Amino acid sequence: MKYSLGLDIGTASIGWAVLDLEKERIHDLGVRLFDSQIKNKERRQYASTRRMNKRRKQRLNHLKAVFIDNNLLSADEIRSALKDQKITESIYPLRARAATQQISNRELFRVLYLIAKKRGFKSNRKSDPNDNESSGTKFKEQLAKNSATAEKYQTIGLMLENNPAYTNRKRNSKDNYIATFQREDIRKEVEIILHKQFEKELDDPQMSYQYEKIIKSLLDEVSINDNGKKQYLGIFAQRPYTNASLIEKMTGFCEFEKTERRYVKASYTTEEYIFLSALSNIVILNTSKNDERYYIDKDGVEQLLTLAKQEKILKCSDIRKALKLGKTICFSNKAIEDTYRDNVEHANKKYSSPQNKEMLAEALEAARKIRDRSRKSVERQKICEKNLETFYIFKKLFKDSVLGQKIEENPYLLDDIAYILTVNIDDESVKTNLQKLKFLSDHDISIIMNMSTNDLNHFSGRSNLSRLAMQNIIKHLKEGYQSHLAIQKAGYDTKEIYQGNNITLPSLKLSDFSQDGDETFEKYGINSKVAQRALSQSIKLINAIIKKYGSPTYVRVELAREFAKTEEEREKIERNNKRNREKNRKYEEIINQIFKDNHKLPPSKIGHIIRKLTLRDQQNCKDIYSGDHIDVTTLVLDESAYEIDHIIPRSKRFINDMNNLVLTSTKNNREKSNQLPLAYISDPTKQKEFLERVNLIKDKQKRKNLRLNSCEDQDSMTEQALNDTKHVAKFFKNHIQRNLLFAGDDEENGRQRVFAIPGPVTAYLRARWGFDQKDRDANALHHAIDACVIVATTPKLLNRVMYHESHREQGKLYSERQAAEQDTGDFGMQAYLQAKKMYYDSLDRVSGEIIDPHKHNVAYKIMQEHEKRYRYSFPRPWTDFMREVSLRAGDIDKKTLQNKLVEINNYDAEFRRTLHPIFISHMRYGKTRGSGHGEQIYKKPYKDDGRIIQHKSIYDISPDDIESSPIATSDRKLYELLKDTFSKIELKGNQSEKDKRIDKNTVIYKPSKNPDKSPVVKRIPVYIDKTPIPHEVRGGVVLNEKGTVAYSILCQSSTTGHYKVVPVYFRQIHANKKIDLGKGWKYISRIVPNDFVVIIKKDGSKISGYYKTRKGDTLISILPHQHSDSSRAISQRVGTAKEIHIYNISILGDNTPEEEYK
Repeated sequence: MKYSLGLDIGTASIGWAVLDLEKERIHDLGVRLFDSQIKNKERRQYASTRRMNKRRKQRLNHLKAVFIDNNLLSADEIRSALKDQKITESIYPLRARAATQQISNRELFRVLYLIAKKRGFKSNRKSDPNDNESSGTKFKEQLAKNSATAEKYQTIGLMLENNPAYTNRKRNSKDNYIATFQREDIRKEVEIILHKQFEKELDDPQMSYQYEKIIKSLLDEVSINDNGKKQYLGIFAQRPYTNASLIEKMTGFCEFEKTERRYVKASYTTEEYIFLSALSNIVILNTSKNDERYYIDKDGVEQLLTLAKQEKILKCSDIRKALKLGKTICFSNKAIEDTYRDNVEHANKKYSSPQNKEMLAEALEAARKIRDRSRKSVERQKICEKNLETFYIFKKLFKDSVLGQKIEENPYLLDDIAYILTVNIDDESVKTNLQKLKFLSDHDISIIMNMSTNDLNHFSGRSNLSRLAMQNIIKHLKEGYQSHLAIQKAGYDTKEIYQGNNITLPSLKLSDFSQDGDETFEKYGINSKVAQRALSQSIKLINAIIKKYGSPTYVRVELAREFAKTEEEREKIERNNKRNREKNRKYEEIINQIFKDNHKLPPSKIGHIIRKLTLRDQQNCKDIYSGDHIDVTTLVLDESAYEIDHIIPRSKRFINDMNNLVLTSTKNNREKSNQLPLAYISDPTKQKEFLERVNLIKDKQKRKNLRLNSCEDQDSMTEQALNDTKHVAKFFKNHIQRNLLFAGDDEENGRQRVFAIPGPVTAYLRARWGFDQKDRDANALHHAIDACVIVATTPKLLNRVMYHESHREQGKLYSERQAAEQDTGDFGMQAYLQAKKMYYDSLDRVSGEIIDPHKHNVAYKIMQEHEKRYRYSFPRPWTDFMREVSLRAGDIDKKTLQNKLVEINNYDAEFRRTLHPIFISHMRYGKTRGSGHGEQIYKKPYKDDGRIIQHKSIYDISPDDIESSPIATSDRKLYELLKDTFSKIELKGNQSEKDKRIDKNTVIYKPSKNPDKSPVVKRIPVYIDKTPIPHEVRGGVVLNEKGTVAYSILCQSSTTGHYKVVPVYFRQIHANKKIDLGKGWKYISRIVPNDFVVIIKKDGSKISGYYKTRKGDTLISILPHQHSDSSRAISQRVGTAKEIHIYNISILGDNTPEEEYK
């Protein structure tokens, strides 16, 4: 079977569909569900905190060691000084004095100990933290403010002591970063302090060497431990944030030079390759010679490359001037000409009969106009987004300098600089590596280091090819060859890009479970655990489909846009979605108040009104084009009064997001047609007023869209629409294309076989093809519908869609049938508009009640029939596509499905008998991987008496906890204060002394000589008896009673026949302990999450679902297969069941028990 595979890959689901290309029907489809990820955010936070505390402890221990080893203080004196840190006067006046006066070694230690704990902020960005671009957050704003203030004082300590702003607070609090300083400012302070305190010793020739060494050790000591690893012990010693070699290891390999890494994107070589490739693919047509086609030759390429070094942006109009092309010459590209060819082919096929001769002529003329308009738009297009940006940046930086002249003569010198700026994060690494380049002077390096943030941000990302491959191809591009021919001339096999050699797709390891030498996702820059899990499941699913149906001819993939987001960004999106749901509920209340009869409106109508209300609020209740006030009552009651307009027309972009939508009057929308807003509002005065309204809109992207002056005509956008540009999508597309062996004829070899389709395209087509709005709460079958839409989205189909939309926006007719009916037909456009007016005339404008039922019903029928015909006139993959997909992805039983499919073409009886409804497959968690203990690591006490320490909130402690707390001996004042607090708490009812708790509104301050500066007591250490202690971890101890369940065992009584579920813990597996099922119980089966369980009760009734968790010996929770949300799981008793069967459902769901389809 020759088939195409469609995949809708989400963060926790995969919808898939197999399209039989020969019979034009959906051969198979399904859904795979899995958990979106292992929760990593909390784990990373814990790990990060542990590392930070460990490194801080190393610095403090090193500080103590320096003072002891150099006889500045003894160990006892240090312990005494640390006690002083808690009970004596504030350290801040001492810190201020240390810069100008001699203080004792004991006092110096206390000052340095404070600074070693809070050593200031150091940015890991290449840019200056004080740049305007970095002042967006409170933290960075306060940091810049503090740095500016610090310049007025000799040291930070003097500023903290003498500046009135720090009189009452010298430490940070939540959202208040008053005590955040640059690390370099604090380092200067410490250097001043140390040189002041060791002033005499440094002036003494016999002692100066020793004390310079002490100062260096205190500031920057780096040592090697027993394991050969560096330890950064000095107060300001900083481990590198990352290094070039590590980044290089994480970079993927070149498509052509398999052993070479992909080169940096901002290099001159990469930008020259991109520019020359774009230049080579520009089609030049001579209209006076029947569109004779040719390309830019060697001399033209050389001339335009020289021009690109002078001009930041080049358009095709600049090519015309530079090459002195006449008026008979026009520009085009492959996509435009292919679109024109497809439109002509479609028109000839559709109007082949003689009676359609006039319609054929009209369709061919329309196709020519679209092509000619597209060709004209190419004239205004940029050759590429950025020509030679890196060359331009350095040309500006080193204008009229020696280096500038060197770069003009040999621009490839910029490659090394661009590489260093891309792979090194911090300034020190950048500077160190730049100093290794012999052609750079110290002055040149200084200029580069002070480069603006905007220019510096250009140096990021990677090309798809290595430097070596691009250099080899560039030689032939400069000869005037087209890009694909230049690649072949360079000795590379272009078929390798489009055709792999593997029958199945090679798997990639999840980073958590990989070993040395494994191919991992991280190796290719896929670091998100969400993306790794989803792509890993996708690879397994593709291989399962290949095993069942053989190699595919094409693969079409859509990946969720969430893959491009971080965990924090996804959480932010979820919060925004929650706020939007709240707003929508409020809008529904408004509709209820205005339109009392809204229950008769279908949900899609209510949703449409809500969308209009949302846009109205975004536009401050004004028509975006005219500035007129939008009346909310008219908006709700009169559907024809206001329409949603696409800022960038749909024929130019498939963008249906809110940032491309505005609300305007129907009249304005008709007049605007398929123009951009600034082209529609041409009057300068009105344009100024329009831009003032635009500036009040909060959405940045919407403001940008509304201000657009031009947009390349997207009749030529098919190639862009079929290729998602996000990194994850590009990676997965390339991974399939490079590795998988595709089926197909020789004609198809060398063609693009894998398409990563952007989400907006499929969302738009899904809506226009009339599929119901997704109800994510109902079931997960909508993923299969999306996969069907994806697999049917071909370049030819998109060309037809854009042709259709272009005509619709220009006010032309929807189809030839509607053309015949426009004036006289029962359901034509004129009839529709009249019916719409009649419909609203039949309603009371205030109450929304029906005042003329006859008119209302007649109008409603006409409108519904027109909308139905309009929907079906929209281009679709084949005649019965919508009906077929709705049935195949429907929630119906097997018999009903097979009977209803009789209505669909190409569904013969034999094929129908093999079909069954979708049974959703859930990922099974059968591997026994997990921790043998809980996450919490407890402090180990100095006296090993079998007890461990747990820090408890003062609001959770009891009087007994105080007695068992170390503070009973170490901090008597706090101990007495807490005892006194408990003695004042009155008992209520049957409470005993043990039940007493401190009220959460009570604030307890630590006893101090200076009550105004006493810290709040939040927790105290408490001894807890937990025996036996399993083992020590990271300097602490862990408990064993919080082990996680690895799997469960279903067992049956030998005497009664009853069932029970026995848990098996990871700690039991780690300890190799035998599992005791109990006397008289026999092993039936192992059961893990997402095993499919069928429970047959004694009365013969059946209940089934995916096993989720054990709630007790005889109680489990199971989730019906069609749901993805575990909260929909139901509890079910298994003790007295007649039979229990457990199945491992395959990834395709094709081994489901037959009775589940009934």
